[in-house]
Amino acid sequence: MRPRVIVLASALPVFAASASARDPAEALYGEAKALLERAEAAKSPLSALPLLEQARARLLEIVAQHPKSPIAARLLLGDPLERRVTAALAAARAAEARAREACLQRPSVDCVFELALGSAFAIEAPDWRASALLAIAEAQAKAGQFEAALATASEIREPDEAARAYARIAAALAGR
Repeated sequence: MRPRVIVLASALPVFAASASARDPAEALYGEAKALLERAEAAKSPLSALPLLEQARARLLEIVAQHPKSPIAARLLLGDPLERRVTAALAAARAAEARAREACLQRPSVDCVFELALGSAFAIEAPDWRASALLAIAEAQAKAGQFEAALATASEIREPDEAARAYARIAAALAGR
C-alpha cells in the first residue's frame, strides 16, 4: 500500500502542472512574470520599458478576459507580481523621461541609439518592429558598435529580417 501512495504523491505535481497549463489565466500570469524578469535583466530602462508594458498588458488581460479566475481576484487585491510590475513600470517611465530629456539636450551616438531602440520595442506589429530593429542594427554596425548591433539583431523575431541584419553586420565587419 505504501508504494502506491508514494507513486501517486509523486505524480501530483505532474497533474497540477498540466492543469495549470490548460488555464489561460495561469499562462498569461507566467508570461507576465517572464517579461518582468527580462525587464529586470535589461541593460537600460529604455529597453526594459516595452517589456514592462507588455507584462502589465498581460495582467490586465487576465482581469478583463478571465475575471472569475483566482488570479484575477489576487490581482485586484494587490498581487505581489502586479505590485512589482507597477513599481518597475513607474521607475522605467521616469528614467525614460530623464534619459530622453538628457539626450535631447546633449545628443550622443549611444543615447540616440537607446532612444531608437526604445521606440522600436514599443512598436506592436512584429514586422514593423523587425524592420525598425534591422535599421538600428545596420546603423550600429556602420558606427562600429558591432556588439550592440549583434544584440539588436538578436531581438529580431522575423527570420528574414534577422538574416538581413546579420548579413549587413557581417558586411560592415568585413569593411572595417
